[in-house]
Amino acid sequence: MRGSKAVIERPDLRGAGPFGQILKFEPRRPGSPSFAAGPPHQIEDDLDDFARFEQEQDEPIDYRHRMIMNLIALAILILLVGLGVWIADTISDLQREQDCLMQGRSNCAPIEVPIPVQE
Repeated sequence: MRGSKAVIERPDLRGAGPFGQILKFEPRRPGSPSFAAGPPHQIEDDLDDFARFEQEQDEPIDYRHRMIMNLIALAILILLVGLGVWIADTISDLQREQDCLMQGRSNCAPIEVPIPVQE
């Protein structure tokens, strides 16, 4: 594991003034490797990994396939939103029933009475 020179060559803090010690940072040189960049072959490998997702410029765009994928994504999104609303409603009903039971009531279950048909 590589570290910076400030950590490896730790300065003596006993000589620091009342406001701490000022560290001198050296500017980067064009030939020196950066610690954040990593080895050069790693960057080339990453570019090759992304190249497989690129589309050739001469290749025509398949709008039919694109629209089908968009419709599938929309259906999945609608399904997820519907499930989220259903779960929120179910949790709300359960919380209402638990609140009723915590108050000590015994008639917490709703009673559904059929509405008489008027003729």
